[in-house]
Amino acid sequence: MFDIIIQNLAQDWPLTVGFTLCGAILLKLTTVVLKLKAKSEHDEKLLVALSKELALLSSSTVGMGQRMVQLQAKLDELQSNQSEMNDSEAQFAYTQALRLLEQGADSSTVAANSGLSKSEIQLMQLVHGQRDTA
Repeated sequence: MFDIIIQNLAQDWPLTVGFTLCGAILLKLTTVVLKLKAKSEHDEKLLVALSKELALLSSSTVGMGQRMVQLQAKLDELQSNQSEMNDSEAQFAYTQALRLLEQGADSSTVAANSGLSKSEIQLMQLVHGQRDTA
C-alpha cells in the first residue's frame, strides 16, 4: 500500500509541487494582508489622535486671537486716557502759570512753580501783555 502512494506521488509530483507552492504563496499573502490591516488600524488611530490635537490647537489659537483683540482694545483705551491726562496736565500748568503772572510773580518764580520753561513764561507774558517784574 505504501508503494502505491509513492507511485502516485511520483507520477503526480508536478501537481504536488504546484499545490505546495500555492499553499506557501497563500500563507505569505495572508501574512502580508494581516500586517497591512494592523498598520492600517494603527494609522487610523494615529490620524484620530492627530485630528484631536489639531482641533485643540485650533481652538487655542482662536482663544488667543480673541484675547489679543481684547488686549489691543484695552491698550488703545489706556493710550487715549494717557493722552487726555497729559493734555489736562499741560493745560493745568499753563493755567497755573497764568494765575501766577496775573498775581505779579516774575518769570523765574512762575517757571519754578509751574514746570514750564522760562521761555514759555516770557511768551505768555508777551501774549497777555504783562511785563516781567524781575
